[in-house]
Amino acid sequence: MRAIDHQPYLRAEQYHTAANLDARISMHQRFSQNSYGVPRWLFDQVDARSTHMFEIGCGSGNIWQENAARMPDHWQLTLCDFSRGMVAQAQQNLAAAGVAARYLVADAQELPLQEATFDAAFAHFMLYHVPDRCRALGELRRVLKPGGRLYAATNGRQHLSELFDLAQQFDAQFNGWRNSASESFKIENGAAQLAAHFSKVTLLPYHDELLISDPEAVVSYIASFAPLSVAQQADFSAFVRDAFNLNGGVLRVTKASGLFIAEC
Repeated sequence: MRAIDHQPYLRAEQYHTAANLDARISMHQRFSQNSYGVPRWLFDQVDARSTHMFEIGCGSGNIWQENAARMPDHWQLTLCDFSRGMVAQAQQNLAAAGVAARYLVADAQELPLQEATFDAAFAHFMLYHVPDRCRALGELRRVLKPGGRLYAATNGRQHLSELFDLAQQFDAQFNGWRNSASESFKIENGAAQLAAHFSKVTLLPYHDELLISDPEAVVSYIASFAPLSVAQQADFSAFVRDAFNLNGGVLRVTKASGLFIAEC
């Protein structure tokens, strides 16, 4: 399993299209116990007085798609991802939702944007993928106006630990992302990284857990990180079903997520 910030792998395999990301989002949508989902919660934290908005690592545009009916008319949105496939999917999703935006394909470490352009920037669940986060955070600070804010959601070290424990019991290769993630951008170490570039950093926790009742949802989630052969998938499905049977048909999974708000 490749490291969480291995750029060629991420661009060519993990996020060439939105399929892997959609599989992960689907599991959270189906089994999260907090009925007020992450996209709405993240949207609630944004200072509505902002006008020019920028998101790096926009993925399929899920946050804006989910909040299309709530977006203020005065917001001007620029969405960016390093994957052309993701940008194309975001364009399609947001056009269908009636959300107008400008789109860019670019790397967070070198943004083709003028300085002091945006009131708010968003880097949700993606900074752990960036090899040179110091450089990327410097770029995000550069394109923000004085008084602007960076909103950066991420996960903690215990996030989905039960899922990865289960996968590792089946095959040790599934530990690759967990090991590299522990030294990346997490709830536990993100504040110090942001403080090197921003004057004030606040962390808001998001409280939730998963109660998964479908073993195949776990198989699909893990397969989104490392493709399985037909034989491997059959073996893993049987392994997961046995684990569910031992737990009364339901797997309780920890979620540890939060939002950093960093002020210029």
